[in-house]
Amino acid sequence: MYHTIGYPNKKWSGGNLTCPYQVFESQLQWLKNKNFHTISLQQLYDYMNEGIPIPDNSVVLTFDDGYLDNWVFAYPLLKKYGFIGTIYVTPEFVDPRDLCRENLQDVGEKKI
Repeated sequence: MYHTIGYPNKKWSGGNLTCPYQVFESQLQWLKNKNFHTISLQQLYDYMNEGIPIPDNSVVLTFDDGYLDNWVFAYPLLKKYGFIGTIYVTPEFVDPRDLCRENLQDVGEKKI
């Protein structure tokens, strides 16, 4: 379970919730190297309630609150390693402006 992924900000009261993106990537590398597989909450539910098989070494990755850095940092890194995650979005945190947000993948592909 994660909250924010990115650059820790000591000026932000919730800064202790931030996992530096380099640490997050090293954790994903470790999971990949140890043959872990991410599954969705639906897959976990189906396994627990209906016995539908899941891969060995399954893990669920979740992100609380739906911070923008989940898109900017977590999503591209999850995609890089072939993993999935579930983001719990807090509606009050959603920016209502109509604008496109870049992420690490965009930077790597020089889209921005």
